Amino acid sequence: MDMNDDNLTDIVIGAQGGIVLLKAQPVMSVSTELSFSPKEISLNYFECPDVNTFNAFNLTSCFTVTERTSSTGSLEKKMNVSLNLNVDVVRGMSRGFFDQSNVSSRTLQQFILLDSGSSCFNFSIFMLRCVADTVSPLKIRMNFSQTEMLSGNSVAVLDVNSRTEEYVEVAVKVNFVAPLDEIMLIIGGSMGGGIIVFIIILVVLVKRGFFKRMRPQDFFQADENVTLVKKTSADRKRMEGCKME
Repeated sequence: MDMNDDNLTDIVIGAQGGIVLLKAQPVMSVSTELSFSPKEISLNYFECPDVNTFNAFNLTSCFTVTERTSSTGSLEKKMNVSLNLNVDVVRGMSRGFFDQSNVSSRTLQQFILLDSGSSCFNFSIFMLRCVADTVSPLKIRMNFSQTEMLSGNSVAVLDVNSRTEEYVEVAVKVNFVAPLDEIMLIIGGSMGGGIIVFIIILVVLVKRGFFKRMRPQDFFQADENVTLVKKTSADRKRMEGCKME
């Protein structure tokens, strides 16, 4: 039976001298999404033996809460959740951390109150400028569970079929492209800079023999050599004919 007109079936247990009312609670389904920005970490941020840290990327954890039951009335549909994040989960020593002053802070636990609809939470991930591995991506794991740590606020219950774990990988981008201001510094922002670049290219092509051609005197020399060979061959034949006579 519905004892408080919220469209949820309540249970009443009674006996002689007493009665117990078990009120039903709305069941909430929670879906999660883990994203980060920027999508890649530029290799330009890493330099050894620099011991400083930098904000590598920002992590965003989003929750979408929808009701599985059909409750009505003014019943609040809130739920206490324990959120757990772990950076670089596949490595013994994490390259990322949550506290800029503590390089061992690879895990983070936070208690949050979820309501119907969507809620997002942002976190900053830091890294050292000098790390041994800049090739493998950072794997981040997020999981959550319902908790009663925030007593008095939780009314709804978590659907057992909700996916409570999510993974995301952050890649390191190898950046060999010089910034635009450095390129302009090399070639110059005027016509003079363009002329200098053209001269440099021209010198390189000349050194590689790109413009090398056979000179006119080389043609004449080659023609004289052919004529000389023909004359020598004819004289040799005449001499051999005289000897035979």
